[in-house]
Amino acid sequence: MEVSEGFASSGLTMLRRVGAFRKGYYLPSVIPHEEDEGDRLKHKWLCWVEQESFKRQVPLPLRLLMNEMRNSIAFTRGPMWSGLEISFSLPAARDLWDAETPEQWKAIYLSKPNRSVSITLIEAVADASKLRDMSDVVDMDFVSLAITYMLWGRVWSYTDSTSFSLRGGSSVSHSPGSLWIEAHRQELKKQIETTTLKLQNMKVFSPEARLVSELSLMFIHTSSDDVQKFAGRYGDAELRQVQCYFREWIDNENEHHTLWHAGQVIKAVRSIPHAQVGGFHAIAAYHACLCIWMFTMLKHNMHVTTNGRSEFGLERSQENLGDAFATADSTYPSTSIARGQVSLTQSKPRRIAATTQQDIPRILLDGDYTADVEMFLRTGFGSPFVHVAGRVEELDNPKIIHMLLMDVFKGDFHFKAHLAPLLENLIDAAEELSNA
Repeated sequence: MEVSEGFASSGLTMLRRVGAFRKGYYLPSVIPHEEDEGDRLKHKWLCWVEQESFKRQVPLPLRLLMNEMRNSIAFTRGPMWSGLEISFSLPAARDLWDAETPEQWKAIYLSKPNRSVSITLIEAVADASKLRDMSDVVDMDFVSLAITYMLWGRVWSYTDSTSFSLRGGSSVSHSPGSLWIEAHRQELKKQIETTTLKLQNMKVFSPEARLVSELSLMFIHTSSDDVQKFAGRYGDAELRQVQCYFREWIDNENEHHTLWHAGQVIKAVRSIPHAQVGGFHAIAAYHACLCIWMFTMLKHNMHVTTNGRSEFGLERSQENLGDAFATADSTYPSTSIARGQVSLTQSKPRRIAATTQQDIPRILLDGDYTADVEMFLRTGFGSPFVHVAGRVEELDNPKIIHMLLMDVFKGDFHFKAHLAPLLENLIDAAEELSNA
C-alpha cells in the first residue's frame, strides 16, 4: 500500500504536463452535424470519445480528483491537489457516452435542445444551480459527485488553518485569527449545505455524494486528525495533547453537530446498494464511529459534582478508562466550555431541575431532521441515540461503536458468512477501542 501511494502522483504529473486539465487541450469543434455521414461521422465520434475518456475514466482528471480526495479522507492527510487547475467543460450526458455507434451518438446529440456544455467544474462548485439548464447535456450524477469531493479540499484547508490558531488553549479563542476562522467555517458550512440542497432539488444526489457531504460537515466541527490522536493512533504523548482540547469540545455546539453528522454518515452508508459497501465507504463509516466513540468516552470520563453525579444528573460510570484519562483529570482540573470561562467542576446542571429523564427527547442521529434535532444542534437538549440491529440504542457506552459498525457491515452483506478483510479489520479495531 505504501509503495502504491508513493507512485500516486505519477498520473497527476503526466496529465498536468500534457495539459489535460486545461480547456485548450480539448477540441471545441468535435460535434456532429446533420450532413455528417460515413467516415466523417465516425472520425468525429472517435475523437469525441477519446476526449470524453480523458474527463471521466480512471486515472484521468475527474476520477483522479475523486480518488485523491478519497485517499485524503481515508488516510487523514491533505490532498495532493485541489482540482482548481481543471478548466475544461464538464463531461457530457451519460446517454451520449453510452452510444454504441456513430449514428446513435449523432441522433442523440441532435435530439437535445441544449447542445453546448460551457460550464466548468469550478463554476459548478461555486453555484450548483447553473447545472439545472444543462441537465440534458451534462452527466449530472458524475458531476454532482465530483462537486462534493472537490468541497472536501476546502474542508481540509479550513482544518489546516484551525490547527494553527486553536492549539494554545481557550484564551486564544478571542483572537482576531480565531474570529476569521469562525467566519470561514460558517461560510464553508453554508456552501456545503446550499450545494447539497441544490443537488437534491435536481434529483442528482447519490448516496455516495450524501456520504461525502456529511463527512465534510462532520469534520468542519471536529478535526479528523485530532480524532485520530484521541484514538491513540500517534501514541500517548499526542493523545494527552488533544485531551484538554476535547474536554472543551464536549457539550458545546461543535460536539452536537459532529454527533449529528456522524449519524448521518452512518445513514448514508446504509443507503448504499447491498454488497457495495467497501473501501472508502467502510472507512467513512469507521471515521463516523470514531467520533461517536470519542463522545461516549468523554462522557464516561466527565468530572463529577460533590453528590457523585455528573453535570447531566446521571451516575458516574465506575469503569476504569485508563491511566491516560486519569492523568488528564489531574492535569486539567477545569477548562472552559464553548469559549466561556465556566469550569466543568463548577458548572450548573445543563437541564432545568424540574426536567425528568422522560422529558428529554430522543435524538436519532441516523434519522430524519426534526424540530427536536434542531433544538439539539442549537442547545444540546436531547439524548443522542442510533439504530443498532433493529433497536434504538443510547450513546451511553463506548462499546456501542463496535455493535454499530458490525451492524452496518453485516446488514450490507447479510447473505455472506464472512466479510471482506478490510471490513473485518475495521470491526476488530472498533472492538479494541470499545474495550479501551
